[in-house]
Amino acid sequence: MTAASGTEGLSELWGDGRYDDALALLDRAIVADPDAGALHAWRALTLVGLRRLDDAALSARRAESLAPDDALVRLVCGDVALQRDDATDASRHVTWALARDCDDPDALVLGARLHALRGDWRGAHAAARLALEHAPDHEGAAVLLALATEQRTSIGAAAAAWADVAARFPANAVARTRLGWAALHAGDRRTARDTFETALVLDPGDEGARDGLVAAIAAEAPLHGAVLRLLHWIAARRVVERLALWVVATAVVLALALRPHDAWITRGAAMVVAGGLTVIVLLGWLAAPVLDAAALLAPRGRELVRGARRVRAALAVVTVAGAAVATATLAAVPGESARDYALPLVLLVFAAWLARASTPMRHG
Repeated sequence: MTAASGTEGLSELWGDGRYDDALALLDRAIVADPDAGALHAWRALTLVGLRRLDDAALSARRAESLAPDDALVRLVCGDVALQRDDATDASRHVTWALARDCDDPDALVLGARLHALRGDWRGAHAAARLALEHAPDHEGAAVLLALATEQRTSIGAAAAAWADVAARFPANAVARTRLGWAALHAGDRRTARDTFETALVLDPGDEGARDGLVAAIAAEAPLHGAVLRLLHWIAARRVVERLALWVVATAVVLALALRPHDAWITRGAAMVVAGGLTVIVLLGWLAAPVLDAAALLAPRGRELVRGARRVRAALAVVTVAGAAVATATLAAVPGESARDYALPLVLLVFAAWLARASTPMRHG
């Protein structure tokens, strides 16, 4: 891929996962050269990275209209179609690419992905193997070959295939994740846990590896695993749903705490229930940072949590601690004057703001 004028540094932005910055860079380049099909193709790839698949399809169609005979553009169009599960459009681009060069490993890999989308794992295996014959170091072909092997053979053969990919491409997080699942299915919990942790070091955003790590922990410690599953379920809710959970929890806190004239046992129960609800909601809101904070205590925690993730983990601890103090204060405030509740309410609002400000929303 040759860099067009105005797109220097694009590969680095993609490699760092800074797709918003890459999109801004490409938009500026397109303003300067709106008829460059390659720029629109790269924009489509960037939008795929942002999971804006409909917008990516629009950019891909624009790229094809500008450069219908450009192999790179057609391969990108095929990739976008596969990302959108559009087998018909993907087939059109795969057919064009293979007719142009039937030995092109990238076109063969695209064809293997199309076979996989259709559930034809035998065809995917054959296409991936042919691509590796033409390009033995093609990482995508190796991954597809292992995936096809996993679908067609035993757990042992799948584990061997993924181990081969992991050995040849040590930085491939997908191979580590699939190898971890193979080990977990084979009953080797310790190896599975270590492999999932390595995958998370390679790609902290790998949801499959994080889910696998939770499953491995649950297999060893069912109660701990149940708590982690609950956190993941809450974290997977949309932002609006999590806001609703926060509102409900806060309402319960206030309803229970605004009864200071009741017996001390009622006030104590209010503090326990309100504190529990608040912490549960905050843990759900801050699931990933809280898990990172817990990971720091593990032997390999420093490998798992680095850079900005450490800062978010520290903020998560501060937020949960602040919410606990606020809840305890709110439940124990004497008197019924509204002024008596000003400080606890401010603390609760601050905790909610800090939770939202310190946590990137992946599912909203």
